[in-house]
Amino acid sequence: MSASAPPDGRVADDASRPVTRGIMRPALPAAARAAVPRLVGHPRAWLVLLALGSLLAVIAPFMTRFSPAVEALPWILLPGASSVAVVVGMRRYGLSRSRPWLMVCVGLLMTLAGSALGWGVGWIWLRSPVLLAAYQIVTVSAYVLSLAALAVLSLRSVGSRGAALLDAGVITVGVAMPLWALFIDPILDRAPSVGPDLAFTLILPIIDLFIVGLVVRMALDNDRAPWLNMLSVSYVAMFFSDIIYLLDQASGQSYGTVSTTFWLGWSALVGGAMLHPSMSGARHMHVSAPSGRVRVTMFLSLALLSPLVSILGRTFMGVGAEVSPHDAMTITALTVLLAVLLVLRLSVVAEVAETHASDLCAALQQQDVLQRSLAHRATHDPLTGLGNRTLLGEALQRAVADHAARPDGHAPALLLLDLDGFKDVNDTYGHPVGDELLTVVARRLRTLTPDGQILARLGGDEFAVVLPGADLAAATAAAERVLSAVRAPYSLDGHELYLTTSIGVLAETTLTTASDALRDADLALYAAKAAGKNQIAVFDHTLRAERLHHAEIAAGLRQALAQGEFSLAYQPVVNLASGRIYAVEALLRWLPAGGRAVPPDVFIPVAEDTGLIVEIGRWALERACADA
Repeated sequence: MSASAPPDGRVADDASRPVTRGIMRPALPAAARAAVPRLVGHPRAWLVLLALGSLLAVIAPFMTRFSPAVEALPWILLPGASSVAVVVGMRRYGLSRSRPWLMVCVGLLMTLAGSALGWGVGWIWLRSPVLLAAYQIVTVSAYVLSLAALAVLSLRSVGSRGAALLDAGVITVGVAMPLWALFIDPILDRAPSVGPDLAFTLILPIIDLFIVGLVVRMALDNDRAPWLNMLSVSYVAMFFSDIIYLLDQASGQSYGTVSTTFWLGWSALVGGAMLHPSMSGARHMHVSAPSGRVRVTMFLSLALLSPLVSILGRTFMGVGAEVSPHDAMTITALTVLLAVLLVLRLSVVAEVAETHASDLCAALQQQDVLQRSLAHRATHDPLTGLGNRTLLGEALQRAVADHAARPDGHAPALLLLDLDGFKDVNDTYGHPVGDELLTVVARRLRTLTPDGQILARLGGDEFAVVLPGADLAAATAAAERVLSAVRAPYSLDGHELYLTTSIGVLAETTLTTASDALRDADLALYAAKAAGKNQIAVFDHTLRAERLHHAEIAAGLRQALAQGEFSLAYQPVVNLASGRIYAVEALLRWLPAGGRAVPPDVFIPVAEDTGLIVEIGRWALERACADA
């Protein structure tokens, strides 16, 4: 990549005017080789190179007053230092492992080295036409290589390859329209013939347009990274260097001073960009968004201003107020091409939007399916597929609310059943057989629960059935059917198993909450198991009173152990034949503080149910031994 304006400001005729800067890749002079390593090794090397290079680019045009050797010095030092910066940047950030970046860096090195040796030494110092011709040919080759490398790099850095090329095309055509009207067409009108020098002069700005379009596009897509900003500005400077020379050709005046500053500024910016720390992310370019506010504003400006500037600019610049038919056709063709590119770019945006909308719709559908699945898992038992305790509570609460709204009907009934001896099946045949047994029981129960009734597994071997609006007779009949269905034999894993169930029935009872219903049904279930299992027990309020009394006794037993309310009464054991006492029997007594004694047949069963009998027995043994 490089520029094409003759940096020295000399005005030659069209046949002898030097046109471009070019490339070779010879070794740097000894002075540059000694100074540059110290520069690039500094942590702020990019800033030092940018500052010194910018200063040298500003003062370089004024060095034409000195000898050719002094005049060539900026062209040797600055491109030479930037060449070393490119090599260091390639190695430091691993760019040589990427083919597009390797092509970009080779193009930069060709242009920088050619600028230092071909133009600085070969033409400014030695005035060698042979080196100048070789320089021009290699310069065009470097431009083409850089353009191809940036195109490949841009295609790799974006999500839509068509969008990358269309963006570059829009920028190129939008800038090419005024470029043609204000510079290229006047040069062609004035030129008696199109020779090699004129061809070189015209082709470089055209390639610049594509390069600038690609680099700007990459900068917009990658959040305007510092190194990309510097690279974009450098190529804009190179473009202006070539444009200024075209202006020189079109107007017959010399703008070599400005052209030299822009060209050397390109060298400084390229070296700074390659050494900048943000270059570490150059190998991992971000995927671009389909559109953006800056991009849309730029495209709109190009679409509106390019034709207007192309028509009116000729008058203001004095390059011809009249527009010839072929000029009008060219501008019209470029305008149409710009419109077509914008429409195609819009279609890409629409396609991306449709794709995103389709993906979003699919994602929403998947999310809906996932939410349904999660909701089902949250309210259903994974083993049997029945509702779980949460679903049962919701169903009970709805049934209670419905009955409260229509109190003339029956309150909902609830069956709570627990499988008798299920633990023995698990312990004897293993949990897989136990799980299979639960699924079979669930299938049998499902056949007994028509629509409108809720069947749930509460956990373990406990199930529940909600019967909305059922009276006691209907609830008891349903419980009998369940009892009979569960009692039928099971053939599992080559074994014939038998199982029974105990059922607690809650019916014709005014309910306020689902938790109250479950509590009362559980009391009935407890009564069914206490009655010998394989039984049906109907809840009545005496069960609640008994349960409350049971809880009070249990709490009192814990307090009795802590406060020493137990005592032992010893009853002698007499040998009737001899009349001799040969043993004593220790009898446990409980006398609560400030109360009456509690009979053993009342608190012993409670102690056994709650497990407190172990601690009470240990106390009794120690007390009896101490008394003995």
